[in-house]
Amino acid sequence: MSQAPLLTTTDAVADLGHALSQHKIIAVDLEGDSMHSYQEKVCLLQFSWGGETALVDPLAGADINVLKGPLADPHICKIFHAADYDIRCLARDFDIQIIGLFDTMTAAQLLGEPKVGLGDILSKYFGLELDKKYQRADWSARPLSAAMLHYAAEDTRHLKELMDILREQLQDKDRLWWAEEEFRQLEQVRFSPPHGASLPACQGSGGSATTSARNPRATSAMAGCSGVQT
Repeated sequence: MSQAPLLTTTDAVADLGHALSQHKIIAVDLEGDSMHSYQEKVCLLQFSWGGETALVDPLAGADINVLKGPLADPHICKIFHAADYDIRCLARDFDIQIIGLFDTMTAAQLLGEPKVGLGDILSKYFGLELDKKYQRADWSARPLSAAMLHYAAEDTRHLKELMDILREQLQDKDRLWWAEEEFRQLEQVRFSPPHGASLPACQGSGGSATTSARNPRATSAMAGCSGVQT
């Protein structure tokens, strides 16, 4: 498999934003430097769509505002795995809002999967083994090695197929409505205003997999995640 391109210029990111806006399903991930910096930041963005994958270097100085449109479009499904932290970081660093979320970790939790890490889920359903070598890497260091870029790209390449499997299981168990309520709550999570350390403003959203009552109304924010094919 060819190496996913690393985009570092405003023009390249603009082309990516246009490409993403033309598709109904986007897989998204990010890498940060929380283990290597007191003032953590997003250091890499990963996107997969329609069989393509691209990486964006937000530290290179490119204007990434063009990505706000497709990421906030409720008719485009955004697939994350363990979205809570990523959504907080995207809002904090770039004022990016995610609308139209499908979180594969939340889905796995609602299905009672004993292990819900991305590596565990991909191993179970696809027989894939993710290299965990770079989980604790310093993603703010430049240049990023080819091996690190490959690792980052693999985090989003398989999320569309994984979503399809988990969504079907949720439908079969009549839990898709429950998952959709959890996704809507996750879209709203943010870090608290700084009073020293940054603490989550909403603890546990998407992790506890609890909700008060079934909401039978279809939400427009799930339009892109309800069986649309790329």
